[in-house]
Amino acid sequence: MIIDSTGMKKIEADSGLSVRALMEKAGTKAAEAVRKECDGHETILILCGKGNNGGDGFVIARHLRDMHVCVCAVDGP
Repeated sequence: MIIDSTGMKKIEADSGLSVRALMEKAGTKAAEAVRKECDGHETILILCGKGNNGGDGFVIARHLRDMHVCVCAVDGP
């Protein structure tokens, strides 16, 4: 299934959660998935763009850091 930005905004609105809460949930799950693939010796590079996708990247970076994974998060234009 491919969802465009209009469809995603509707799904988000229908969830009953704030954008911040959705970002936190998505970031947590993504960080957990990345952590499962790490052996603890890698440095994970996260490139964060503008908008909510960049926000998701920083949430992922924060959670990975809290899991003791070495993270480098870069804020781009």
